[in-house]
Amino acid sequence: MPIRSLIINPGSTSTKIGVFEDETLLFDETLRHSTEEIARYDSILAQKDFRKDIIISFFVF
Repeated sequence: MPIRSLIINPGSTSTKIGVFEDETLLFDETLRHSTEEIARYDSILAQKDFRKDIIISFFVF
C-alpha cells in the first residue's frame, strides 16, 4: 500500500507544500503571505494556526 505524505516548508513570506506518494511528488504549491500578515506574529511558532488554516483552505477549495 502506498504511503502519502504532506510536506510543509514554512518560509519568511510563503508556505511551500508538497504531496508525495512514496517517493514520487504528486504536486507542489507555494502559498504566499504578505509581510503585513506575517508581521502580526512574534515567531514562526506563533504562525502555526495561521499557516494551518491556509493549508486546509487550499485543500478544501
